[in-house]
Amino acid sequence: MSTPPQAPSAAPFGFKQAVRALNLTADLLEVLGADSFRAQAYRGAARSLEAQSAAQVSWESLREAHFQGVPKVGTALVSALQEADQTGRFGPLQEALAELPPSLLELLEVRGLGPKKVRALWLAGIDSLELLRQGLDSGAVAGIKGFGTKTAATLQGAVAFALSAKERMRLSSALDLSAQLIRLLHTAHLSFAPVLSGDAARGLETAGSAEVVLSLTAHTPAQVAAALPWPVTTNGPTLRGEHEGLRFALHAVAPEQRGAAEVWFASPPHYRAQLQAQAEQVGLALSEGGLVRGAELLITPTQSDFWAALRQAERPAEYREAEHDGLWPALPHASELIQVSDILGFIHTHSTYSDGAASLSDMARAAAQQGQGCYLGIADHSQAAHYAHGLTPERLRTQLREVAELRRAGLNILAGSEVDILEDGRLDFDDDLLADLDYVVASVHSHFGLSQAAQTERLVRAVSHPLITVLGHPTGRLLLRRAGYDLDLNAVLHACAAHATAVEINANPQRLDLDWRWALAWRGKVKFAINTDAHTTGGLSDIRYGVLTARKAGLTPSDIINTLSQGEFLAFIAEQRQARRSSSSRASAGGL
Repeated sequence: MSTPPQAPSAAPFGFKQAVRALNLTADLLEVLGADSFRAQAYRGAARSLEAQSAAQVSWESLREAHFQGVPKVGTALVSALQEADQTGRFGPLQEALAELPPSLLELLEVRGLGPKKVRALWLAGIDSLELLRQGLDSGAVAGIKGFGTKTAATLQGAVAFALSAKERMRLSSALDLSAQLIRLLHTAHLSFAPVLSGDAARGLETAGSAEVVLSLTAHTPAQVAAALPWPVTTNGPTLRGEHEGLRFALHAVAPEQRGAAEVWFASPPHYRAQLQAQAEQVGLALSEGGLVRGAELLITPTQSDFWAALRQAERPAEYREAEHDGLWPALPHASELIQVSDILGFIHTHSTYSDGAASLSDMARAAAQQGQGCYLGIADHSQAAHYAHGLTPERLRTQLREVAELRRAGLNILAGSEVDILEDGRLDFDDDLLADLDYVVASVHSHFGLSQAAQTERLVRAVSHPLITVLGHPTGRLLLRRAGYDLDLNAVLHACAAHATAVEINANPQRLDLDWRWALAWRGKVKFAINTDAHTTGGLSDIRYGVLTARKAGLTPSDIINTLSQGEFLAFIAEQRQARRSSSSRASAGGL
């Protein structure tokens, strides 16, 4: 379940939080119809802080200097920023939020709606996504000044996407909330071995709620509810509630039905129906209450007991979606699937050279701490990504020299780049510079609105480049925020297979791109790289989300190029480039 934009609610405060708060304040002031000068003042301050960050000025030094010398940050803003730095709450934003209905903020999340259009909708009595949907269906929105039939038609899909996103949360949020619930149960001595359940237990990219299964012995659901700090409702054995806009469910069951409950609540509806049919074939009935024969409850304290009673081989939770039907017996056993510990190379990361928050040395040391033999591949943005302080060729050369120095100092670090794919499919650096890099990640960061044919041609050209190693976040989607750009992904993946270009599974929980369904379909045809896209040292831990996605696609370590040691990875790239040169030579000879 996505939530509307809000002020940063907790420390630490820093550049990212400050810029977001300033820009959102400006948006809300425009919605409120405030003087345009006030909104532009906040946007100007946001740009000034972005410039300070890009110049690698630390937030701490600005704070200690009371933001003196920062353009467009006047006395009143200094006071508000200092307060936000201490409390995590930006006063001007809180004041603007107090003047608007909370549901109105949902409209700012809809693609194609800026503050002025949101104000026009609000003045017309439309202050929520649902009212906007109704207004689009009735034709009322098309009649509002500044909209029209064409704009209304475009908004239909965007609103449908936003409404569906409201009912889901990202996998990372579901895992975090589930872990919090489990800790609460342990702290209250109500543990009963609680385990993760629901969509998150299957590694889905989004979840309807955070779910936990726990056994009840001496306690009742009401006692469990009383131990939680948040209001809950009880419906039979299930307790449901909400925390910070995210739904959760606790399934409290008797120990003797624990195994059946774990399977039931970690399975999607269509697979539950399959289990019920399989139970009927052996004279049993299955429901959320467990397995029964007649009026007798079968004792299934473990999942192994459940599968044995059903006379079925265990189907791992990762493989219970409709896309796995008919495939899972031939897919690798759960014990063979990729694990976090298999990842050695963190080859899509960012540093303070572009829009990262840590130095090269700090990122390299953090990567080394992920496990024995782990190494860092730095891939800062290229020059076209000016918004991210992308590197010019000269600055990239400077970075290459620093990487060489760090290697001599004993750090395991490789020199790469996340090179922008330009509108026509060319890469953002020339081939001479690309050839000096250890590897290349190529990604789209602009021109999302191209036609399907143009976008497809653009990516096919890029992944066919002889020096590209990995195609980064292939569809450009942001979960619960925007769908990917329009392209023929099959054609792009065919080109990746033809040119031995690896495909990224971007582990950032906002992306998880490539989607596991596509990875499942292309398993064995292309190689993959599970990359964190980390902009901080802490971001390296996001690797677990990418691994969950890869497991759902049935991927093993042999499918993933960054399970290779540093030496093996460099050898892989050398072979990749040599094979392309040989292929190009043969093609040229054939043409002659």
